[in-house]
Amino acid sequence: MGKAGGFITLHRQILDWEWYRNINTKVLFLHLLLTANFTDGQFEGQTIRRGQVVTSLTGLSEQTGLSVRQVRVSLEHLKMTGEVTSKSFPRYRVITIVKYDEYQTDDKVIDKQMTRSMTSKRQADDKLMTSSMTSKRQQYNNNNNDIYNKGTMNISCPVADAPGAGDDPWFTEFWEAYPRKEAKKNALAAWRKLKIAPPLMADIMYGLRKWTTSDQWTRDGGRYIPLPATWLNGRRWEDEITAPAPAKPTPAPVKRNSAGDYEQRDYSGIQQQAMDRTEQRIMERLCKQNGLWDDYKDAPVDGWREILKERGLA
Repeated sequence: MGKAGGFITLHRQILDWEWYRNINTKVLFLHLLLTANFTDGQFEGQTIRRGQVVTSLTGLSEQTGLSVRQVRVSLEHLKMTGEVTSKSFPRYRVITIVKYDEYQTDDKVIDKQMTRSMTSKRQADDKLMTSSMTSKRQQYNNNNNDIYNKGTMNISCPVADAPGAGDDPWFTEFWEAYPRKEAKKNALAAWRKLKIAPPLMADIMYGLRKWTTSDQWTRDGGRYIPLPATWLNGRRWEDEITAPAPAKPTPAPVKRNSAGDYEQRDYSGIQQQAMDRTEQRIMERLCKQNGLWDDYKDAPVDGWREILKERGLA
């Protein structure tokens, strides 16, 4: 659907890209460059512009060999630093490479853009060095190299304040998102020890979003949420969150049937038969004891009863 038939342009400047050493993010971005529309096209009645890709997380996973989770994290990296934007639809998503036209131009244009970008960077650095800053802030920036501005990517990251001078913007973003706001000083100290850079910031915030909706943090009013310093020191954003085991259904109580649940039967006939048999055996024994059995053995039971009564035996 509008893809180039031969090749794409890839400048050596990508070696200075901040995500270049992140294998998963680099693989995903190169795959998007290779599969993006080279010209405008149509998909299910929608115009897909040059530099856009119609895909899904599952599709990207199958095409790149990354897991769905790795694709999702890498896509968050690229969105965070402005390389791509993503819009989801019911059955697919459209990913837009923001600077596609800059990437797919000839070497002369790219060299010109690089020169302009590098000149702007040097001017910004010179202005920063000559501005009125306290010696403490200057020393902190020089020691920690907290300014990121990488070539044509033109990514400008916030400069963290020196210890004791207040919160840096990224920590403020983390603190506002963390649900348990206790021991802020300890949390800030743990944050500074991590020496936050854009890739790490993206990983932390992605992991925090998962934890804030996890069963561990939402049950019992959030009583199991650790202190932010503990969470940072333990690098808990790297943990895999296991879904809670489904609760076993409570068996329904066994219904005890009452006497009223059963059909009432008439047992009177059965009882009468049992009584007749018992009486017959008694009268039979009396007849035999009194020498009357041979004469009356064929008589009905009622006849035995009358005979025995006449003789005073029953």
